[in-house]
Amino acid sequence: MKQTFLRAAPAALLCALVCIFISARARGSETHSSSQVPQGIIDSTVRIKVEQDAGTHLLAGHGSAFGVDLSSYGLLKSRYLLTAAHMVLSEDGSSLIHGSISVELGQPLARRWVPCKILSVTRVYDLCLLECDEDVPVLSKLTPGKPGLDVGAPLLVVGCPLGVPPQVSAGFLRDKDPHVNDRSHKVWEATAAFNHGNSGGPVFCAACGTVVGVAIAGVRVGGGGPQDMDPGIALFTPYYCIKHFLDVSIERMAAR
Repeated sequence: MKQTFLRAAPAALLCALVCIFISARARGSETHSSSQVPQGIIDSTVRIKVEQDAGTHLLAGHGSAFGVDLSSYGLLKSRYLLTAAHMVLSEDGSSLIHGSISVELGQPLARRWVPCKILSVTRVYDLCLLECDEDVPVLSKLTPGKPGLDVGAPLLVVGCPLGVPPQVSAGFLRDKDPHVNDRSHKVWEATAAFNHGNSGGPVFCAACGTVVGVAIAGVRVGGGGPQDMDPGIALFTPYYCIKHFLDVSIERMAAR
């Protein structure tokens, strides 16, 4: 599959979030507290903020990102994060939106926003690789090779809906080839809650604890309007697309 990877200068950033908040609880999914899942899953997911100067005011939005271990690529720093590309691309996906991007770090009573820069982004897979100015909690391991996930496999979808601290929604893999009209690349479908702010969060294999995807969108139902989102379905970019994105991105970074 042909892909277009965009490189960003440190100052070129920002975004518009795609999915709309649905307050109804996800059908077929269960929200878990942090005491019910491995702490590493919670710690490695952070809130992300994107801001754009609209002239008379700042446009701001929140989503999710997660620190990822890239030591297998020879990148040993604890400053790399994955998120969704649509957060930093224009509405038509043709260019980066200029602005600023930061992630929330620190303890609950001493949180602060720390700047990030974009290293690589592709709209083909809706993925973005960031580097933070400070170390981030890098506890997320990418799945090595094929995890052997079959339809029905249990999953954990993590994110920051409405800008709250990371929440975990348990579900299962529902479809590896869902019919989604507005997605040109391969996505998988999970029965788990997906709300405004979940974009860019990790999808974990509940059995092995490794990352098998990046949550990117919900599913429209009915007339397809902003309120017609299924509250219990999450679409995510699967692991093999993440690997291809990272393989190409890191090779290009090394050649600079």
